[in-house]
Amino acid sequence: LKSDVVPAIDAGGWGVHVPHELTWVLEHVEPPRAAPRFRQIADLGELPRLIESIVSSG
Repeated sequence: LKSDVVPAIDAGGWGVHVPHELTWVLEHVEPPRAAPRFRQIADLGELPRLIESIVSSG
């Protein structure tokens, strides 16, 4: 989150987090759930449907 998802959101892009139990301790931050362009999915298999949803919403 800290080095990839959060910077993307801060730059005005979308950030998608796929939680994983093996995350480097320095990457641990609270997910920016209040950010309108933040999404969390359980696995990468959900990504195509998420992208389709984002694209179709405008």
